[in-house]
Amino acid sequence: MKKTFTTTLPERAGALETVAEVVSSAGANITRISYNRAVDAHTAFVEVEGDDEQLSMIAQGLDRLGYTSAGDAVEGVVLFEFSPDDRVGGILPLLRLIRQCGYSISYVSGGWLPDNRETIRIGILAKSGEGLSSFINSASRICRVKLLDYDKSSKSLDNTVFYISFANEIASKMGLDERAKRRFTVNANLIMQILEAKGIAPQATFEQVGNFADCIKEGIANFNARVTEYKGEAGARIVLVEPPCGSNVCVLDRGHGLVAVDGGFECFADQTINLLRREIPGFDATEKYALLTHADVDHCGVLNSFDEIILNKKCYDQFEAESHGRYGFRERIPSHKPYVRISALLCGYHTPNLQKMRVLGGKSQKQTELMEYLGNVSRAGFCFEVYEGIGGHIDGECVFIERNERLVFAGDLMYNMNGFTKEQARFNRIAPFLLSSVDTSVSNAAMERRAILGLLTPGKWTVFGGHGAPIEHTVR
Repeated sequence: MKKTFTTTLPERAGALETVAEVVSSAGANITRISYNRAVDAHTAFVEVEGDDEQLSMIAQGLDRLGYTSAGDAVEGVVLFEFSPDDRVGGILPLLRLIRQCGYSISYVSGGWLPDNRETIRIGILAKSGEGLSSFINSASRICRVKLLDYDKSSKSLDNTVFYISFANEIASKMGLDERAKRRFTVNANLIMQILEAKGIAPQATFEQVGNFADCIKEGIANFNARVTEYKGEAGARIVLVEPPCGSNVCVLDRGHGLVAVDGGFECFADQTINLLRREIPGFDATEKYALLTHADVDHCGVLNSFDEIILNKKCYDQFEAESHGRYGFRERIPSHKPYVRISALLCGYHTPNLQKMRVLGGKSQKQTELMEYLGNVSRAGFCFEVYEGIGGHIDGECVFIERNERLVFAGDLMYNMNGFTKEQARFNRIAPFLLSSVDTSVSNAAMERRAILGLLTPGKWTVFGGHGAPIEHTVR
């Protein structure tokens, strides 16, 4: 079993060595260490492998040393502006007071203001509201005091309490509880470490993680989904819902029930279903089936609102593994794991209902064919040929072809970048940066795209990808 300890290191030599000694004395093994003073002068992430008893011993040992992360109790930096006496040692009474109150100083900057008055700005770490009124009253008897807002743009201020401030800001924005906030902090650090090894500055990584959260928050507050209606070759009505971020939800209607392909992010599930109720009369009373192209977090949001979830064996295996706390496909890829976990946290992801799932074919073993035919699935007057790809985007990916309507549903193997909305374009730049590549094998994904088009007969086809508007494709 592995666990990441978020530790707060004191300003003294050998602090990290002490952590290693605690782990070693418990008989456990350190599998990852991340510490970057340029990002955060005190916070270190130590991933340890051991059994429950060993991990408990380590937690107790770090707690006794005072190395346990203070991230849960600290709300952030409180920034003050003081005007001490202009004399030798004039600042000393103020510093003594800060020490006596048990506060840590995270930031100091002094200088002269335009009115020829000397000031000094000091940032202190304090629990929310704890003793601040008393401190301000005492400090006011020493010199003039002004409480300032925390300036998030101040890099000098950030670099000693970055993780505390960053995690608290995201947690407040997204409504994360303490456990989720700790998991978010660990995985944000892990992404930073992975990308820093590739030469990407930590600030760029954290900026993109923040952008991810902003996109989700804005999407929830203003669900600006693009809704477009299409008609299949044999007359089927197709309603395409394109959320501001996450996968499309495409619903097919022939008057005999509904078939949806993919399900978007779970945080948009209620808004998506309400939108479909407005677009499709009798939506709730109609038999509804969902086809899943692959099991990524951003494709599963509305699946539980359908009567049956149709998927292949690999996707079912992933959901079953998740339900027992084991890794899914993306989490088994070290460079993808932290992004997937952050996505799940920020989007409120839960494993879809296993009882609703029907496995249409495929196998648990690694795919060897470029595009393997799994059989046909017929629902609500539609008949889909089902093919499983070799895993260029992700293991378990499926393609659904409806030949009567001349429709192709290719998941994330094909998508129309030129057909993105402004919100989609913004969001779809984030994942490739944080994952390095959304495809697990770029070359295999390229071969799969060619293979999909090779399955089509001459004539006009409409290809629906996982994101963006469909692609009109003609086979000569």
